[in-house]
Amino acid sequence: MPQKKRSRTGKRARQEQHSSTTGRKKRKDADAVRLLARDELVLTWIGQQYAMRLDQIQELMVQLASHGTTHGNQITESATRNVIARWKKAGWVQVRRIDAQEPLWVWLTKEGLRRVELTYQYQSLDALSKHDRDHLYAITDVRLDLDDGTEGIEWTSERTLLQGVKRIAGRVRVHRPDAVFAYGDDLIAIEVELSRKTVPLLSHILEDLVSKKDYHGGAYHALKALVGEEQAQRAFPEARRFYTHVYYYANAPIRKHIRRVRAKLVGQGRLFTEEAKRLCVWWYPWPMTEAEANQEEEENTSVDVQEDEELFLSREGGERDV
Repeated sequence: MPQKKRSRTGKRARQEQHSSTTGRKKRKDADAVRLLARDELVLTWIGQQYAMRLDQIQELMVQLASHGTTHGNQITESATRNVIARWKKAGWVQVRRIDAQEPLWVWLTKEGLRRVELTYQYQSLDALSKHDRDHLYAITDVRLDLDDGTEGIEWTSERTLLQGVKRIAGRVRVHRPDAVFAYGDDLIAIEVELSRKTVPLLSHILEDLVSKKDYHGGAYHALKALVGEEQAQRAFPEARRFYTHVYYYANAPIRKHIRRVRAKLVGQGRLFTEEAKRLCVWWYPWPMTEAEANQEEEENTSVDVQEDEELFLSREGGERDV
């Protein structure tokens, strides 16, 4: 009787068993992680936003599913973690719990950026402060609210606005917003304020955003990619566009501060009233009740710059420029 062979274990044995039962050899790339359509969409978002938290990735995946962009519409936290685990296995993302009180943060590796064809420089989230992470989270929160998958929406992130920008000595730069939201004829500068800025600094920013022109239009970017920023600005000044609106997102004290500084600029003749009315100051965190939502809407539909100016001037004899 022939001697019985020992049973084989390990990866090689499993491969041979698979080959014998299917009649064909296992492909060399059989264990490779495939880039699915949903992966590409979500990874591109993460890259554009610098990084995203687990809960926001889950929300985005639910949003994509509800619009029919991906299959299924029940995206649990566990399912989201499984997807992120796939990305990590492929080497596309880094995953870290930076703060014990926060969900996991996810950002793209150099390979991840290359895989979804984003040309940003790699940046780790590890070096960012708690305030910076909160700011990133808030900006992505606003994007999730505005960029809901409707056809024709274009979101240009801060990371894209900064890409390839060079500082030129002696040139005063137009203020760069946190993002630019475009839909139809609207070009909206997005600002998320988590801390109060000084009056001089905020005044400068509001003047730039409300009354001056934006040089981050699509035509400008296309030309800049070919000839560089300086030549693009000289050759295509007509590519610059006014922002149709400026959206600020802030808590109650900061919202009042923004309105007062806006009124001051109108009172000084540095902004026209019609220009000032293009500035909308929305609630962040979001309104939680219908009454709060109505109050938010009323604040932006019944803009009374004169009333804001009187409030500004009556506050301790006027706001101190600090």
